[in-house]
Amino acid sequence: KDGAAPSSAATTEARDRLGYEAVKWLLHRFQDWLMATFDAAMRWRGLLLFIIDGTTLKTPDSPANRDHFGLPGTSRGGRAAFPQMRVLFLVSAKLRFIIRAWFAPYRQSEVGLAMTILNEVPAKSLLLLDRAYLAWWLLWNIQKNGSHFLVRVKRRIRRRRVYKIGSNDWIVRVKIPRALRRMHPELPLSLELRELATRIKGRWYHYFTSLTDPAKYPAADLVKLYHDRWEVETGFDEIKTHQAGLSTVN
Repeated sequence: KDGAAPSSAATTEARDRLGYEAVKWLLHRFQDWLMATFDAAMRWRGLLLFIIDGTTLKTPDSPANRDHFGLPGTSRGGRAAFPQMRVLFLVSAKLRFIIRAWFAPYRQSEVGLAMTILNEVPAKSLLLLDRAYLAWWLLWNIQKNGSHFLVRVKRRIRRRRVYKIGSNDWIVRVKIPRALRRMHPELPLSLELRELATRIKGRWYHYFTSLTDPAKYPAADLVKLYHDRWEVETGFDEIKTHQAGLSTVN
């Protein structure tokens, strides 16, 4: 009434009275407004440029949270002191806006969670992915949904180089494991991808992408673009250090 900012306790109590669905509706409206207002600024060569990555957040210690989210294990055995949730973010690589966020119990893997949310990723997007997301079922579905990916390659990934299209730039074919195709019969026998390689401080880095046109998407530009993936780490720091007290969400 006097114009003073409400206390954190008052904000929490008001949110509890209002309910979760109203806050969720307001957040989605705001995210949609960001997409409409800053569409051009979030694009790279006509594609919406996003990062998909995940992290964990502590929750208040309660029987309900322990039961739903679970307690992660520790390196010394036993369990952690607080329940933790798994969080997956869809982040604008250009503006660091969080366009979507999904929450799940700690036991849910990031890749498994990513597979459940692809229908909410806007079409004609380019997703920058850490090598932990190098999962054939996920990458195939990204293309199936009309988007593209740029992902770091894990060591010892088997692929056959079909032909060379430039310096350290190839079209490769990756055979899909038979066990995975039994789980997902719609998968093809193999995927044809583009492999890029670059040497940074004496170390070789390799990337797979579905953007196979070297004239439209030059290799050097894609390798440089991948560094934008680190913007999500800055976003995690902003949330955990500056917005969520002690990284605990209520």
